[in-house]
Amino acid sequence: MFCETSQSSDHFTIRDNAILALLIGCGLRRSELLSINLNSFYKKNDRWWLKIVGKGNKERRIPINTNHFNYVKKWLKIRMAFELPVEGDYLFLRLKKEGHLLRHGISAPSTIYRIVLNRCKGVLGDDVHASPHDMRRTMATLLY
Repeated sequence: MFCETSQSSDHFTIRDNAILALLIGCGLRRSELLSINLNSFYKKNDRWWLKIVGKGNKERRIPINTNHFNYVKKWLKIRMAFELPVEGDYLFLRLKKEGHLLRHGISAPSTIYRIVLNRCKGVLGDDVHASPHDMRRTMATLLY
């Protein structure tokens, strides 16, 4: 599901890998993923954590697997190198077709749905149907 080819250095792939890593690794809802900002991550006892406000306005603190967080760190390098002023401190920014970052965060849950669906189709074929909630269920299955 994660792209690790020689062409995986483009901004789309790096951003999308980070999105998938958080959806699968943390079992996030789309709305929770979109609410993540640059201050949502913190390190405690040699482990990375994610602080989010979830459904019912409840704050959750979620441990992040080191392998999954490596995808996030790759995206953070690109995100932090962006020199234009950004509206808000959203973790995930929109990209132009050429891979240039835009000043706005991803705000539409349908964008996350499209990213997951396209990545799954690329790996499993066009007949597959996948959604961000399937990533959440996958995480729950892995924990079980």
